[in-house]
Amino acid sequence: MEASREELLRENSVLKEAVRQLEIEKQALTLEKQALALEMQTLSLEKQALILRLYGRKSERAGSDHNQLVIEAFMQDEAVEQASDEEAVVREEVALDKPAKRGGRKPLLREDARVEEEVIRLEPEHPDCPECGRRRTVIRVERSEEIDYVPARFIRRIFERPICACPHCQEHLMQAPPPPRPIDKSRAGAGLLAQIAVSRYCDHLPYYRQEHIYARHDLNLSRASMSGWMGRTGELLEPLAKLQHRRVLDSGYVQIDETPVTLLDPELKGKSRKAWLWALHSPAAGTWFHFSEGRGAADIREHLNGLHGIAQTDGYTVYETLFADMNKAAKARALAEGQPDAPAQIEHAGCWAHARRKFWDSSQLEQSARAGEVIALIQKLYRIEKRVRGSPPGDIAATRQIESMPILRQIHDLLEAYRADPSTLPKSRLSKAVDYTLDRWDALQLFTRHGHVLIDDNPV
Repeated sequence: MEASREELLRENSVLKEAVRQLEIEKQALTLEKQALALEMQTLSLEKQALILRLYGRKSERAGSDHNQLVIEAFMQDEAVEQASDEEAVVREEVALDKPAKRGGRKPLLREDARVEEEVIRLEPEHPDCPECGRRRTVIRVERSEEIDYVPARFIRRIFERPICACPHCQEHLMQAPPPPRPIDKSRAGAGLLAQIAVSRYCDHLPYYRQEHIYARHDLNLSRASMSGWMGRTGELLEPLAKLQHRRVLDSGYVQIDETPVTLLDPELKGKSRKAWLWALHSPAAGTWFHFSEGRGAADIREHLNGLHGIAQTDGYTVYETLFADMNKAAKARALAEGQPDAPAQIEHAGCWAHARRKFWDSSQLEQSARAGEVIALIQKLYRIEKRVRGSPPGDIAATRQIESMPILRQIHDLLEAYRADPSTLPKSRLSKAVDYTLDRWDALQLFTRHGHVLIDDNPV
């Protein structure tokens, strides 16, 4: 009897342990289910984001749906500013003292367009007066215009080089030297090379399409020939590229961005891989491009060695690390040269367009009213930029300090409150947007101290 009791107690203990294990497994499965549900929700949001990027409206300008996300306080501010703008428009119309033009056709050509102008004077068929027979006089001239197009044409330029000799001595041959050509022993003129280059790299026409276009002009021009010519043309333009690179760096303010491009692998037929095209843009000096097969700091560092000033980029972490390393090396050189107070080589400016896009995604995909509040404040910054555009840099910097800095402080306080709020889910798009912006705050407000620095790097 005692043995049976002990056996029952053991079985009961085993059953309790089994139940406990089942409860643990149940909790684990519940947590796994919740994790899978969260992952599914995240993937669904990413899918919506991709669909929005591919097929949605490209502009991030706030519409009616977005306005519903903005709280009443911001809407009231919008109404006040709109009323001020309307008063300014009224004042401007009164100052002009003439009615605004309505309708009318938009001119096809700019006033400074470099086009050939042809004036055709159409005289009346019967210039004499039908009653007295005298010649009619011109009282006014009516003018109308049309824009026409003359198809491109190719020129076969033939160089004749006579060989001359003395008729008496039958010696002393003389001949003019051959004309200089862009590519030695090539039949391509400079204009043809320029046309192929512009079509390929500005209009993005592949060589096979150009081949068909030129065939309509009875020109037998193969893809292989065009590809080879462009390689040689690149070598000819290398001095200009180096000069442009130097001009961009010497400007002291450079916007940097990298774009993925597809690179065909000659070793693997039909295979391709990702490469990168780096753009260094200066609003004052233009753009310089660099191609590389990688996206790391080593792929661009040597091309920034001559930069002393401001570099504006998106939030790609490679830039932050790169600029920190370059400033550290510049500081070491300055100390070695006895200049401990030398300024940093590169100041890093952020891009508000990239920061705004994070909140835009949150407002569209998560229907986040908080993201809408931030977007409304960022719009105020952009309205200030629109108003001061074209002003002297000193005036722009002063306006930013007076008007933009209070808005930036308001944005910062709002984001800090969102980050501290437990209801802000760590993996939500709003949380990621908040972290992205606060982690780069010093770079994002640098533009307020320099009037020539833009609020974003959209031009590049």
